[in-house]
Amino acid sequence: MSKLNFLSKVVGRDTSEKLAVKFFKACPGFDAKAMQAHYLDQHPSAKIVPLSDLLSELLSTYYRKENSEEIVPDFETPFVSAHVPYYRGMTNLLIFNFLQRNYGIRDPLLIRLSVLVGGRCFWSRQYLFGPNQVRFIKNFSEEAGLDALPERGVVVLEAFHPRIKTPGGEFRFFMLLKDSDKGVLSGVHSIPSPLGPYVNRDKFCYRAYIPRERPAYYCNFADPSQVLDLNGGKNLFREAKSTDPVKGSQGFCIIHDNDGMPTALWHDNCTGNMSDINVSPIAGTAAQPCVTAFYVPDFQLNAPLINVNKNEIGFQVKSLLLKAYYESGEFICEKKVTLNDDKTGFDLVKVFEGESIEGRVYFVADFLRDQNEFSVRVPCYLNLYYRRGDLFADQVHSQFTYGYKNDPRATPKSYRCLKMAPLFKEFRNVYCLSTVGGSEKNPDNTITLRIFTDKETEHVFNNYPLAIGDGVSTIHGDDLMQEIGSYIDEAAIVWIEHQTTNFNGNWFAIDRKTGHLATDHFTGA
Repeated sequence: MSKLNFLSKVVGRDTSEKLAVKFFKACPGFDAKAMQAHYLDQHPSAKIVPLSDLLSELLSTYYRKENSEEIVPDFETPFVSAHVPYYRGMTNLLIFNFLQRNYGIRDPLLIRLSVLVGGRCFWSRQYLFGPNQVRFIKNFSEEAGLDALPERGVVVLEAFHPRIKTPGGEFRFFMLLKDSDKGVLSGVHSIPSPLGPYVNRDKFCYRAYIPRERPAYYCNFADPSQVLDLNGGKNLFREAKSTDPVKGSQGFCIIHDNDGMPTALWHDNCTGNMSDINVSPIAGTAAQPCVTAFYVPDFQLNAPLINVNKNEIGFQVKSLLLKAYYESGEFICEKKVTLNDDKTGFDLVKVFEGESIEGRVYFVADFLRDQNEFSVRVPCYLNLYYRRGDLFADQVHSQFTYGYKNDPRATPKSYRCLKMAPLFKEFRNVYCLSTVGGSEKNPDNTITLRIFTDKETEHVFNNYPLAIGDGVSTIHGDDLMQEIGSYIDEAAIVWIEHQTTNFNGNWFAIDRKTGHLATDHFTGA
């Protein structure tokens, strides 16, 4: 039992958290009471609304189109929260009220956004979101004025409703960092705000690996700019280390260019995936290969460095078979990759050196292992650090997918897919669904695709075909834009549904001039 859990049982949660901060030098977590006090200080005309009256206040404000900044929910009101990094003048937010789609809540939702540094609140504002409403807050700093905001921090989102409840108490949304002058962008989805204090740790988590010699920072709720040590030896990747104790909870890794501008970011992962060997495999179970797939928008410009990490894959890897395909599904070639002196990963360009690969391609990595060897299904994640010239453009992990019909361990559980990804009108968008990973080719080869735009329109594409059934099937945003026409201003949400296969995949937003890309995985809501 941890010191904090022991204290909680003895003296209660509130007292234990105060003692943890005072005596164990723990970093304070998200403080809802302090957030409310900050908001009331900045909006003195606002009034606290009791839970019993909140829904009627939300409905009245929504239908009359009144100012939602006057409504402050009391402490009894259920809420969920999440946060992302903040950079002044570069932060853009895309928020979707998905509660009707996922939870049947068809009422307006009150959302509060705040900019914090180490618990200090610099600015707060509230918004009222109707069901399925999409809002793109472009250059978030303009909401408050540049002078009022810090250079770096975190943006915290709180969502309030009398019936709100989500897994992990989290409300997912998207953040895009953009430097318009350089044509540089990167993107990520939010992660939960830490609800309790975190005792300082000795090290970061399993995705905190940085390409060698690149300046990088760790951003979390406690400290948005923890400097990462540049010393990493001769390997392609260095494990993120800080000269000071690691502050706070799980956070984000951010790579900078030589001018100090962010070019890539991703959230860390503090849950290890290592699996025990299954000493008694289930007799008669069909083989399910340990495979994963990923897409490269332009091989010559974006081919990634690839981090190989046993805690992300699920087992120690010494070699793997890498197969290359054009986006159409045409096979190019295959290469065996052996990890010799550098166990941290490999360079995709060097692996396929001399093959003259160009344009849009995807790759399938086969670890030459069977999922039935392991006590639990292993994710087989490869962490991909995409390039753009001599910069690192953004990072995401590879994907695999299986459904009820090609799951050799099929059980009566939900295989339903309800996932979302952003669409930005300014950029070239690509959505890549992984279709490898089952015991055989998946017969589920269509999806329901919905587009929710910032002009409050919904566009539905039933039985949308997936062209590649055993690799990576792509959907291009420009094709979707032709269908949407003028019913979009700046941004939208791409919503993917299926009843018997929970498709995994990644999205890309690509600058049309520079080719620099932002990427992250599809996310549930």
